[in-house]
Amino acid sequence: MRPLALLGLLWAGGAAAAPTPADWRPTGAPGADGATVVEVTLKRCLIAEAETDPLPLRGDDTEKCERLNRATLVTREAGLKRLRLKPGRYVFRVRNAEVPWALDFAIRGAHDKGLPTTSGGAIRVGEVFDFPITLTAGIYVFQSPLGGTIEYALLVEE
Repeated sequence: MRPLALLGLLWAGGAAAAPTPADWRPTGAPGADGATVVEVTLKRCLIAEAETDPLPLRGDDTEKCERLNRATLVTREAGLKRLRLKPGRYVFRVRNAEVPWALDFAIRGAHDKGLPTTSGGAIRVGEVFDFPITLTAGIYVFQSPLGGTIEYALLVEE
């Protein structure tokens, strides 16, 4: 799957981009261990919180979702939200809301392989998995490869 053109929205002229209406910031307070919980809902072919107006994509498997995402990306790009966080400890609480096959979740550096990563899964419909990670400043992407989602943008900055 091709990287999103949205990274240009993340970084402009070497300086961090100013907040826009397309930014998504988690509302959860830090848990007992100090990690902030970020809720993520996996639906067919997309991550609900990262889209302003999620399309009712109906892919029946990973390949169909990838094809649907390639076909609709240009239309959806303006409505994609960028997750913005400060460096620190997080738990990405990932729920498979409706997808009848087991899904996964991954976070990695968009350009820098030295940034922290997390991945894993086999999240069945109705299940919730926690992915703890300590994020440092940088540009990341997150997605569900088995869900056939696009790579959504994550910016970590002070």
